[in-house]
Amino acid sequence: MFPAQTDQVCGEPADFLSVFGAAPVQPGQVITFMLDEDTVATHRVVEVVPDEIDRSVVRFRTKGDANDAEDGGLVHCNNVLGTPVFTIPQLGYLANYIQKPPGMYLAISAGALLLMLVFLPDLFGSDEPEEKKKRRKDKGKRAEQPQQEE
Repeated sequence: MFPAQTDQVCGEPADFLSVFGAAPVQPGQVITFMLDEDTVATHRVVEVVPDEIDRSVVRFRTKGDANDAEDGGLVHCNNVLGTPVFTIPQLGYLANYIQKPPGMYLAISAGALLLMLVFLPDLFGSDEPEEKKKRRKDKGKRAEQPQQEE
């Protein structure tokens, strides 16, 4: 399973999808596939078309849910990344932002700040817990000693 950010989603643009590996695809099923090297799309399969040259290879005719017409070209089975398992709305904007320098610097800074907040108390913590333990022991010893009556 791997995440894929898509521009053409069956929900809203820039949703973040988690895609699970390809299984046998049937018409009506939603698939995520590569349009080209940089573009990922998620559309519904309208028809499974066997390849004209090699019958063991199949292609898919797809249509986006927000589109009126079917897609112009067929999707080769090797371009299919998988089927969407779940989606997180609008998270694609954040994923896209942290891939570019301003967002990347901000993400690295936030991670470094979180690490500092986790480890700084250990580095600069006082010895108060040890002092409190000594005081408790001293109080316990005093309580055990019988008080002398005058």
